[in-house]
Amino acid sequence: MVSKKAFTIVELLVAMGLVVILVALSSLIFAAGVKAHRLADSTIEITRRAEAVSRQLVADVGGLRTDAPLAIWFEHDPATGKRYDQILFFANGDFQTMRQYNGQTVSGNLSRIYYGHAWQVNTDINAVPTAFTAQYRQSGLLSRRAHLLTSNLTLTYPGIPTPFPNGTTPDFFAATFFPYTNNRSEYDQLSLAEWKNLMQTQDNCNQMLQICFNNGTNVSDTGRPMIDMTNIDTLHLLLSEQISEFKVQWAFKSEDLIDISTGNPFLPDQLFSGLLWWPESGDLLSFVEQRRGVFFNMPGIVPPPADVTPPDEWDPVSACKYSPMIVFSPTYVPRALKFTFTVHDAKGLFPEGKTFTQIVKIDN
Repeated sequence: MVSKKAFTIVELLVAMGLVVILVALSSLIFAAGVKAHRLADSTIEITRRAEAVSRQLVADVGGLRTDAPLAIWFEHDPATGKRYDQILFFANGDFQTMRQYNGQTVSGNLSRIYYGHAWQVNTDINAVPTAFTAQYRQSGLLSRRAHLLTSNLTLTYPGIPTPFPNGTTPDFFAATFFPYTNNRSEYDQLSLAEWKNLMQTQDNCNQMLQICFNNGTNVSDTGRPMIDMTNIDTLHLLLSEQISEFKVQWAFKSEDLIDISTGNPFLPDQLFSGLLWWPESGDLLSFVEQRRGVFFNMPGIVPPPADVTPPDEWDPVSACKYSPMIVFSPTYVPRALKFTFTVHDAKGLFPEGKTFTQIVKIDN
C-alpha cells in the first residue's frame, strides 16, 4: 500500500488565505466593474440630455427673427453662483404642436419661443395649477414653451379663449394673455405683424414681459412655466429634467457700442478686436443686480435716460453698459447667443453635474 502525504496545517492555512484574498479581490473587481458600468450609464444619460437641449437650441435660435421682439432675463443666485436665465424670441422654422386641437396637429413656420426653468406644481383635472411642489431653482425642469403663429381662428381647446391672445385692445389682450392660458396653449392666433403692432404700446409690452417672465410665487401670477410631471396636459412645456443651471449671453463687437457723450458709434476694433460676451463676470460687463431684464424691438416701452443706471427691472439694450460712458446702440441685435447649462444624472453619481455650452450664430 502506498501512503499519500497529507497537507500540513501551515499549507492548509496558506491555501485558505489565498482563497480569501482571491475572493476579496474578486469582490473589489466586481464592485469596481459595477461602479464603472453605473458611471457609464449616467454619463450616457447626461450626454443624451445635453444633446437634446443643444439640438433644440440650434434649431430654434438659428431661425431667430431679428426684426421681432426679443427679451432676456438674467438671474444670478449669489448663494450658489448659478444662473437661472430666461429668454423669449420669435423664430422661423418647421413647428407643430404636441397635442391635437380640434382633432388635428397644428403646424406652422413661425413661433414665439421661450426657454427657462419651470416651477414643479400640482394641478387639478383641468391642468389648473393648485400648489407648487418644487421651486424653479430646485426643480431641475428646463422648459421650452413654444407657440406657433396661426391664422386659424377655429382652433379651440378647454381653458383657452378664442382668439388667443386677443390683440384687439390692451384690455382684451390683458384679459386673454395670462399665465394659465400662456402655459396651456401651443399656438398664438396672431401674426408677427400683429405682435409687432401690440408692442407699440407700453401696457402691452408690460403685459407680455410680466406674463412670460414674472418670478411671482403665486400659481396664479408667476410667468415661469408650471409643470406637473403626473399630468400629461402640462408636459408639452418640458424640454429636459435634471438641468440645474441655464445661462444666456450675447456676442458683440466694438462697432455695436456708442459713446454717450457724443452719440457716435465706435469703429471696428476701435475699443477691442473680435467678439466679446455680455454679461461676463469679473469685469465692467457684469451686471451689478442679481436680476435684470433686457429687451429688443419693443418700442412701446419708454427707455430711461442713457446716463441713468438701470434698476433691477426691464430695460432696453441701450441701457446696458460696457463702461460708465459706453453703451450698446439702440439698434443693436445679438450677433450670436451662447447658452451654458449644467446637466445631472438621475442617480446622482455626478453631484456637480456636467456643464455644456452651445453657441448659435444669428443671421442679422
